[in-house]
Amino acid sequence: RYENIYFFEQEIGFSRSKTSIVYDTTENIDYRLIGKKKSIKLYGKRTDESRFSLLADLPFLSLASQDGNSKRPSVVEDIHGNLHAVWHNESGVSGQIYYSLFSNGSWSDPDIIVNSAYDLSNADIGVAANDTVYVAYETKEIENKSIYIVYKNSLGWSNPEEVVPSSGQSSNPKIVVNDQYLFLTWQDGGSGHEEIYFNYRDNNSLR
Repeated sequence: RYENIYFFEQEIGFSRSKTSIVYDTTENIDYRLIGKKKSIKLYGKRTDESRFSLLADLPFLSLASQDGNSKRPSVVEDIHGNLHAVWHNESGVSGQIYYSLFSNGSWSDPDIIVNSAYDLSNADIGVAANDTVYVAYETKEIENKSIYIVYKNSLGWSNPEEVVPSSGQSSNPKIVVNDQYLFLTWQDGGSGHEEIYFNYRDNNSLR
């Protein structure tokens, strides 16, 4: 399911729910969007705040993806003010990663950017200043979990690439992109206990 969200200077509007909230969006704010069952929750955190605060809790009124269960959306804003969203969908027989763009006042129809016979989950998204979109996600093949990445440039979406040498227990990727580098963190339990890893690579090596 999906909701059209509009960010004005002093207001956030939700067109499908026909609801708005008073909120100053002119400051540097991190947003977190969570969709679960039949509701959507929007959180915000200013730079001087340590925790996210709940801004809105609304019902979903329109479907974003038809099959299975859509889970764990990740949203990022680019330098032009557009919003990019990814999430994973579980259909029971395969896994998909979906992508949608909010631009000119509305969300695009969701696209399946990765389709696999294995489980896909925990997608995270980043956008470089040159508008290249990067998506990292977790794939589970039988009992082995690995981290993959796809990216979108003027030519379209790339093929999936494994970016973390897998211990078989790599999961929960988080991605940040700047003008030159792609930064990636993830959780790994290959040593017998859970650890946090960090790596980075030049964006040009992915293009």
